[in-house]
Amino acid sequence: MAMLSAVNRWFEQNRWAGDAVVASALLIVLGLVAASRYHATELLATVVLVLPLYARRTYPLPVLLITAGLALLQLVASARPVAGDLVTPVVVHAA
Repeated sequence: MAMLSAVNRWFEQNRWAGDAVVASALLIVLGLVAASRYHATELLATVVLVLPLYARRTYPLPVLLITAGLALLQLVASARPVAGDLVTPVVVHAA
């Protein structure tokens, strides 16, 4: 329990670094999934959807609006969800 508390405290004291850790982990995992299953344009869409997460806790509302707009554009353009669409619940939770 003490370790979890220390991790939470670190994330609160280091917002940018914490956001970078979360965004980088999602970028790697979702990027690998997208690279193995989708075309290059869908991989690019996944990367673009994950990038706003670097500012998720510092600017939650603008990140929500940007991510939601990008997700809608991606769905209109390809009509098929991509791995990057999974960041939407993360962004909604942050907002």
